[in-house]
Amino acid sequence: MCCQHTEPQRRVVLSVLDFGTYEHERNPSHVRHYRPHLSELATTGLTFPLPVKDVAKFECLNEDIAVNVITFDERQPIPLYITPHRKRKHLVNLLLLTDDESNAHYYVLVRDLSRLVRGRTKHTGDKTSISQYCLHCFRCEHTLTEHIPNCSTHIPQTVTYPVKGKGAVLHYKTTQKEFPVPYVLYVDFESFIESSADRYCVSEHVPSGFFLLKSVEI
Repeated sequence: MCCQHTEPQRRVVLSVLDFGTYEHERNPSHVRHYRPHLSELATTGLTFPLPVKDVAKFECLNEDIAVNVITFDERQPIPLYITPHRKRKHLVNLLLLTDDESNAHYYVLVRDLSRLVRGRTKHTGDKTSISQYCLHCFRCEHTLTEHIPNCSTHIPQTVTYPVKGKGAVLHYKTTQKEFPVPYVLYVDFESFIESSADRYCVSEHVPSGFFLLKSVEI
């Protein structure tokens, strides 16, 4: 939902007001409800339309508001900015849309992130729990809670799914081309994933152990 009849450059501010304290149950998309409150959000030093890279600056100016920004590319949701301030009073999810003709960008308020992205799964319940870092859908809240500490250590990412009928399933059928061998080695190598000091590297694999099993034909 976006505010109607408003300046495109201010839609990010109006969307925050719409979701926050000044939400109106009747005709919430009408901008007249929010114009009197525009000055109550700090925008000093910001330029509009607001670039995604400046969303963090908006959060610094408004310390009780956290903002996430996502977009869609070929029907695939992609996180563009994920707030590090998950415990703030107001958490706002914005969808960034692009006009193909004018190349203009618009922010749209996302009231229910679950309804927006859960169509990628087979979940048939009323609501799913969404990881804001990878936009993965979880059936239960406790599984999301366990997932967040690991997922939040990485940069925003998206999960892609294979298209049905286009090599989505791999099959090995040419068993006649196999050669008999006298033994087989099964090796398992384990490691811990730790944060990397290298700014160009997301994480590092630190070895923790390995296992080797040899199977001999008798």
